[in-house]
Amino acid sequence: MSLRDILVVLDPTPQADARLSLALSLARRFGARLAALRCAAGEARVPLSDRPEAVAIMAQLLDRLQRELAAQTAGLEKGFREGLAAFGVEGEWILAAGDALKEVPPRARGADLVILGEPDPADASPDRLAVILRVVMDSGRPVLVHPWRGRFADVGQRVLVAWDGVRDAARAVHDALPILAAAQRVVVFTVNPPSDVAAGRDALIAHLARHGIRAQWRQGSDARGRVAMLLTRVLREESADLLVMGAAGEGGEGRLGEVARAMLTRMRLPVLLAA
Repeated sequence: MSLRDILVVLDPTPQADARLSLALSLARRFGARLAALRCAAGEARVPLSDRPEAVAIMAQLLDRLQRELAAQTAGLEKGFREGLAAFGVEGEWILAAGDALKEVPPRARGADLVILGEPDPADASPDRLAVILRVVMDSGRPVLVHPWRGRFADVGQRVLVAWDGVRDAARAVHDALPILAAAQRVVVFTVNPPSDVAAGRDALIAHLARHGIRAQWRQGSDARGRVAMLLTRVLREESADLLVMGAAGEGGEGRLGEVARAMLTRMRLPVLLAA
């Protein structure tokens, strides 16, 4: 089992270059084909006005924004194609007319892994994570989210798996198997495990071993509902470069679980989510 098709979603933000570098690195490592998707709909927006003196000004502003977006898109495509040549990776550039909520999920279903960027942390809107949620829940594919801050040109050498024994966690482990098999160190971490999770420990570790993955088991306790803080601390202690976790968690079907949402709002390293 390996990664054969990777989809990276690019946009005209300073973080797109770091996201592309990670995608190219993974594609080269696994011999995968890399598709880059650019969704441009809805980006050229100007305030509407019915005042005659403002119409011409608005039209000029819209035209300028559209030209700037076209130039940015051309720059993204140029960087993508240069990256393919430099990394020796086969790929495809896709320019979509719709927005990311519409375009990414159906295209993601034909990929083994989807790479998205963390939205701007300065965006305080309640739907800041809407695209991530839609892709994770609707595509049936794992999503690797690259943080807004920092560069991660390669990931998966030291992986921490957040394990709570529920469906999404099992799905995440399965989808991450190619990355886990290539890792130098894999730690499965659980918090306050109930008896059934603890009982499944040996089965999970043995299952990973049959895939050639020597995983370590680690568990912690938390009595104050601060699982995300504990997880962040363990990631730091383990010097992890990737977190693998279920997106919904216990009782969170169809929406981001509390811990997943917390990790996506305080990102310090890439997170691979599955549902």
